[in-house]
Amino acid sequence: MWFRVTSSNSVLAWGFYLQEVPADVRILQSQFLEVDESKMTGESISVPKDPFALHPENASLFELTNIATAGSLVTKGKGTGIVYQTGLATTLGQILARSHKVKDKKTKLQIGLKEVAWVLSIAALVSSVVGALLGFVKHMRWQDILLSGLSLAFASIPEELPILIAAVLAVGSQTLSRKNVYVKYLRAAENLGFVDTVITDKTGTLTENKLRLHSMHFGECLVPADEVATRVAEGYDAAGFEALLTAWVFMSEIGDGANENKENEIAVVHAMVEGNEPGVLPTEEVVDEIHLDMIPLTGAVELERTDSSSPQTSATVVGGDAFDHAILGGLGVTRLKMANSAPELVAKDSEIEHHFQAVQVAKAEANLSDETPFCPTLKFASRTFSMLKDRRVNSEVPSVHRVTYMKGAPELLLELSTYALEDGRYVLVENMRQQLEEQIWGAASAGLRLIGYAQSVTHRSEDVANKARGDPSSVTAMEGTTFLGFMAFQDAVRPGVAEAVETCHQAGVRVIMVTGDHLKTGLSIASASGILDYEGFEGREDVAGVSCADVLLQCMAEEEIQNLVAETCVFARTTPNDKLIILETLQGSGKCVMATGDGFNDAPILAKADVGVAMGKGTDVAREAASIVFVDDNFAMVPFALAEGRRLLANLRKALAFYLGAKIGLIMLFIIGTLWKSFPLSAIQIIVLELFMDLGASTSFVMEPADTDIMRRPPLDSTKRFFNREIVGGILVSALCMIFTVLVSFAYGVYVHPETAQSSAFLAWLLAHVLLALNLRTFREPVYYKGFFSNPAMCVWLVAAVGLAATSSVSALLRRHLKLEVVPLRQWLVLTVICVCGTFWVEMAKIISARRSAVISDHADKREEQTSLLAAP
Repeated sequence: MWFRVTSSNSVLAWGFYLQEVPADVRILQSQFLEVDESKMTGESISVPKDPFALHPENASLFELTNIATAGSLVTKGKGTGIVYQTGLATTLGQILARSHKVKDKKTKLQIGLKEVAWVLSIAALVSSVVGALLGFVKHMRWQDILLSGLSLAFASIPEELPILIAAVLAVGSQTLSRKNVYVKYLRAAENLGFVDTVITDKTGTLTENKLRLHSMHFGECLVPADEVATRVAEGYDAAGFEALLTAWVFMSEIGDGANENKENEIAVVHAMVEGNEPGVLPTEEVVDEIHLDMIPLTGAVELERTDSSSPQTSATVVGGDAFDHAILGGLGVTRLKMANSAPELVAKDSEIEHHFQAVQVAKAEANLSDETPFCPTLKFASRTFSMLKDRRVNSEVPSVHRVTYMKGAPELLLELSTYALEDGRYVLVENMRQQLEEQIWGAASAGLRLIGYAQSVTHRSEDVANKARGDPSSVTAMEGTTFLGFMAFQDAVRPGVAEAVETCHQAGVRVIMVTGDHLKTGLSIASASGILDYEGFEGREDVAGVSCADVLLQCMAEEEIQNLVAETCVFARTTPNDKLIILETLQGSGKCVMATGDGFNDAPILAKADVGVAMGKGTDVAREAASIVFVDDNFAMVPFALAEGRRLLANLRKALAFYLGAKIGLIMLFIIGTLWKSFPLSAIQIIVLELFMDLGASTSFVMEPADTDIMRRPPLDSTKRFFNREIVGGILVSALCMIFTVLVSFAYGVYVHPETAQSSAFLAWLLAHVLLALNLRTFREPVYYKGFFSNPAMCVWLVAAVGLAATSSVSALLRRHLKLEVVPLRQWLVLTVICVCGTFWVEMAKIISARRSAVISDHADKREEQTSLLAAP
């Protein structure tokens, strides 16, 4: 990096020739200066800087066309300015300061499990003491009482809960990683199951962040980009196409360096203070004159686009901005080769290539004599060329030696023009004004970016600029100026985004777009991606979007912001602070929010969201602030991540229902059995069953596939208690199943063969707890919807349980260690029937409920169909 130190009237200044702006800079002079501010605004198009612009103190970041913010990149031209903020005081520094991770608050799961763990631990200790006292009442051996009491305390205290939760979340995170979804924090995987709102950026997330040529207007209508070659080959207004093509090539930087014989070197400088030479710093008095005396000045900065890359080769595209490259791609131009030092465009279509070659030859033979750069005030740029020989676009066009080409806002160029092209003929623009205005308005309303082109044979570039600069609101036509047409561009929606948004809506997840782009563009992308199809917003583009440049969220009351966020799907021209306000409003109303983004401006919202998702190709700051990273930059992974999060949460709820229900069942079984007869299980049996149950639950429920309707039902409400009616019901059902099955088996053993009572209870528990787990694989839908053998881990658990039971019947060594007795075959069959009936009634209840719901749904569909038929004319 080259730098120099100068001094001017006691104002110490540092001059940097940089491509990246090192601090917040007030532009004083500019020479075709354009800056890429996508890191701060999310806007991918470079912004022209205008030192003449003056803005109010509370102007938004998007309006500061006289400011270059730290971290932005100089993409064109050069400029000089005063540094007024450095370090954390800059716009970038403030964004980074807000992006630090806030202290994580306890999740709903953590709060709920802490309460349950305390309650169940106390209950386990109390039951152990009560069981021991009952043993003394029953005059049992004190050694058996002590061992059984300790074993019961060991088995009933939920020490496996942290392991179970960590296993479920870790395996789920591993599943996500196979789809290039990197989970940095397990709590993010937990929160995925609660997400009911997604806040997403537009550029680079929903769209490809790559401009594409959508259509070209020449003649009388808009021609889609993929039909231009066919239309030209068929002879549709070839003269109009060549005129528009000529204006574009002459106004672009492609091939500017090919001609070494220029009339003069063009050095147009926009300066705030006349009389200062380019590169000379203003004096301290000048600083006072432009009202920068109240700003802490730290120096002046010279900004310039640097290029340290290798020299251009024959296969390299020379110059051009994003729009130029979009036009090249849209017209099928594959490369730019050099021939006799003149650039030559090579197109796939021969007609297009013929026109390109003709235009390139004309530009190579012309001399650039005057130029006015684009600035927000003028809304257009212009170039004047001196032609070395006569050129004719049409036989009716007079021979000229000087031509001025213009590009910019098509509506402004239309006002400046007196003529327009119609089928290769020059006609008065008044004859076509209404038609052209409607086409321009229609394309702009569709969210397309428009660039118009015009030419003048009687006015120089400076004349046009002075007329427009005088009073842009009252621009009048200039004699000899012809409106040639315009081109429309779009940043296309990524493949799969519309389907992803539709899946989110079906799952009850609302998608909100927050973008730094203009409102019309945001609404267009929102419509194309299906965001406006959310319930209550279908087709309501008039109320579904708002521009934060017009509505200052910082100045609104809390209730007004809540109402605005509730009825708005698209927020345009948003700053990082606006995004934080939207996020905090949603979280304040009880929403669980996922935020996606890729830029510096997204870092604060990614850090504070319940689930922050950064795109893999985004900035380092965004990836650091996020809790999940989509390595493939694919928004279509959002439904997959949500589905996986719901699967993890559902499996965790099922595992807890089974695990805690079995713990409660064991406690109640021990107390009831002791009150009635004796300890239903020995100490060693309790320990073996506990280990078997913990290992089975921690592995089988982790591998459980998702329910078939998991993305067709709304997410869990994060504002309600984690242990809601459904999970508490599951716990009670599990406890009742285990108590009923094992107690009945114990009683049957006492009745048939008293010496086999404990063995019957042990075998019944061993079989029943696996069968219960099979039934608890779903809470709502029948298990056969998913397939009884769709979970291999559950099948292994079942086989292991049956194998242990069978082995204990034939192995005397195992029976001796487990204190079991030989159980007759008939008693075996009875125990099996008891276990099946005591657990599979849960599956029968789900089947009956599912069929009843299907019948009700069919009746509802028939009534709706009949109603629609009656309402039809």
